[in-house]
This record gives sequence, C-alpha cells and structure tokens, in this order.
Amino acid sequence: MSHKISFHISNTNGLFTSSPQLHLNPLDGKKLNIDDNSRITIKIGNKTAAAIVHFNSDEPEGSAAVEPALYQSLLLPIQTYKWHVLYDVHDQLLKLGPFISILTEFKHAGHDQPSFGSIHCFAEELQTFISKEGGLLSIMNLSDNMNLGEESKGFIFYDDAWIMWDLPEPDVIYNRIHSRKTERTKAYLVFYEHYLQSGSTIFNPQFLSKWEVYQLLGAESHMNPFIPETNLYSESTFDDFLGKYGAVYIKPVHGSLGRGIIEVTKHSDGLFIVNQTYFPEQKEHTFESLTDVKNAVHKWIGKRICIIQQALSLLEKDGRKIDFRLLTHPDAGHHWRVTSAVARISGENQFVSNLAQGGVLDKPGAVLKGFFSTSTSSQILSLMKELALETAALIAKSLEGVTGELGLDIGVDLDGKIWLIEANSKPSKKQEGTSSGIRPSTKAIWKFSKTLWLERRDSP
Repeated sequence: MSHKISFHISNTNGLFTSSPQLHLNPLDGKKLNIDDNSRITIKIGNKTAAAIVHFNSDEPEGSAAVEPALYQSLLLPIQTYKWHVLYDVHDQLLKLGPFISILTEFKHAGHDQPSFGSIHCFAEELQTFISKEGGLLSIMNLSDNMNLGEESKGFIFYDDAWIMWDLPEPDVIYNRIHSRKTERTKAYLVFYEHYLQSGSTIFNPQFLSKWEVYQLLGAESHMNPFIPETNLYSESTFDDFLGKYGAVYIKPVHGSLGRGIIEVTKHSDGLFIVNQTYFPEQKEHTFESLTDVKNAVHKWIGKRICIIQQALSLLEKDGRKIDFRLLTHPDAGHHWRVTSAVARISGENQFVSNLAQGGVLDKPGAVLKGFFSTSTSSQILSLMKELALETAALIAKSLEGVTGELGLDIGVDLDGKIWLIEANSKPSKKQEGTSSGIRPSTKAIWKFSKTLWLERRDSP
C-alpha cells in the first residue's frame, strides 16, 4: 500500500549537491521502512535521482522537504507536490507517483495558454483532483512527441498556468487521440510501441469498430436478446432490413459523436423519410422511390464501411429520442463498475441524442419514471447497469492492451425492454452528470491510473 506525502522545497541551497537531501518525519520513515541517513534512489516515471534521507522531527508527519536539485535531476519544475510513495527496501528505491499523462491532439502557439479542445475542462478537473489526491498530470500533444527518447514533452500546471516542460516518461498514459486516422499513422504506432517498451502503461489504445463489437457480442448467446439485429451494409441487406423492420439505421463502422448516421423510415403512404447527420443544414429528406433512397445513401456514405441496424421504438419525450449513457471503469481489482449513468435526450429536430449533436442530459431515474412505475423504473435501471458491466467485461477481454474506460449507450423501448445501442472507448468528456464538482468518472480515471502505477511497483 502506498503512503501519501506532500513534498515541499527546503530552504537549504541544494542546487549543486551530488546527493540532495530528503528531510522526513521519523514516523513517515518508519511507515516506509526507511532508515535515517539512508542513501536512496528516488524515481518518478522513468527518471531517477540519488538522495540522502535525514529524519527531522520538526517536519510534520505526511510532509517532506526536498532540495531543489532533486527536482532538477528528475526534470520537474520546482514546486510543492503531493505524492503517493512506495519504498523498496531491497533496492533502496523510493517511487513517487502516479505520474499520469493524457495523450491528445491540439494546436498551440508560442507562450499563449493552450486549449486542449474538447477535453480541456476534463483536464483541468483531473488536475484539480490530482492536486488534492496526489500525483502529477501532464497533457501530451502527439505532434510534440515525435522525437522519442528518455523524456516526454507535455503541459503541466505550474504557478496557476499550463506550461510546456521536458518531463520524465510517465507511468500511465490515457489515450484521448480524437481521430481514428491519427491512430493509424506511423507516428502514433511508433509512439505507442516506444512507450510500451519503456515501461509506460497505455490504456484505451484504440477506437472501437462497431462491426467488430457486434460480432463479438453476437457470439455470446446470452447477449443476443439485447442486441438489435445488425449486419454490414449493402443494397441487399438494406432491402432485407427495411422490408423486415420498416425502419433502419445506417452507421459508419468507424463513426463517433453521432456523425454520419442515416435513418430510413418507410411510411404507409409509400414515401420514404430519411434523416441524416452528414449535412446538418438539411437533416430530413423525403423520397418517393426506394431507388432514390439508395442513390442518396450511396452518395452520402461513399466508400465508408457501414453497418445497418434495425431501428427500435425507443422512448421519446415530446418527440425527442431518449437513450442512456453508462460510463464504466475497472476498480482496483480490475472488476468493471458503473461509474455514472445519465439519460440523453436529443435536441429539437434531431434523431440522435449525442451531446455533439445538440443532446441534453437528465437523471435516468427521473426520465424512466415518466414512462413506468417507480419499481419498474428501478428494475430497468438495474438491468441497464448489469448489461453495461457484462458488455464492458466482454469487450475489454477481447481487446489487445489495457482498457480503462468504456461508455455504453443503452435504449429502452416502450415495453421496458433494454437494448445495447453502442459501445465507445473514447466517451465524451463533456459534463455527463447534472452536478458540479469533480465527476465520478474523473475520480475513476485517477483511481485506475493509480492502480496501474501500483502494479508497476515491482518493475525496475
């Protein structure tokens, strides 16, 4: 178990000493099993520095004073840090962590404060939580880390601002690359292999393919009742599905944020109503023939590989479609847990509920009670959580690498039956709850990162 200590800068001038001093309360030394006057090695990420431990009863318990030279050797700005601490008696190695990096893509210029795009608020929220709970956070821009060596470049929070700094390579990297195309580039693949070889743990290393997810889940007989019938799109499967269900969805296999979705409904008057999110200026189209529908669909999807899926009669509120987003994360034992659940209600004149497409959030229990009794609403929500956990566990087991977060979209039809709509390895980091403060999902990311760091405690 780790021990939490706040490290502040001592008043002594240790800028040029070969072995900086670490002043520690004797009680902390006892908890860590460190002897007074020990010569130890301190490690943060992949960087190490020599130090000499001196017990100092005037230093408060849970606090330690370090000389500036120590942080210089460890490539960190000189400031106060709160760390979780592990000590290996055999190797006389004191590990400070967890050092977490978020890998993403953003543009920045000169000395201006950076914007981390859609995850900026999440990054600041995680930074606030880490400053209280312990550790270090950096925001890594893929384009700033092309020259791979023994250091990483990232923005860290220093003196109330984000600054670019040459840092150790981190313990844990949370992949928030926004583009599937970027994840297929040589630059990303080289980055990924380099950090795996150097000992960092990278979680959520890739986007999910809708078709691969449905193939995986469809192979599990107990999951079939919860999965809409799905196949790869072709004109023949389109004819079959539309004839069977009267309404279908066509989705890019590699789509996200509700982009590129087509809904086709055949009306009793022979007209076809088509909604799509390719061109937001005109979402709804009316066609008189199936041939015209196919031509439009072909024009929109181009060479994209798509799935086709039966449309479901899901709950609606004032004509606005409703689904439910459940965020799941592994706990310290790598058992999946539902961290948060929200209802998503589509924006006006929208047929998808994604926040990126104008959707709004509400509490799932309150939304369900608008359609079902209190007891039935509670049962439905419990079943949704069970389905989310089973789905997350199956997906994580099938993927290469480490999976640390999955967002599951679940629908409820008018009979109260639940349906798995989609799984997402890069769920939106917009506010997914209605309360302020640190979100449960943000805490879960830190806790899982700490778990991964603790599991590296036996590494050199």
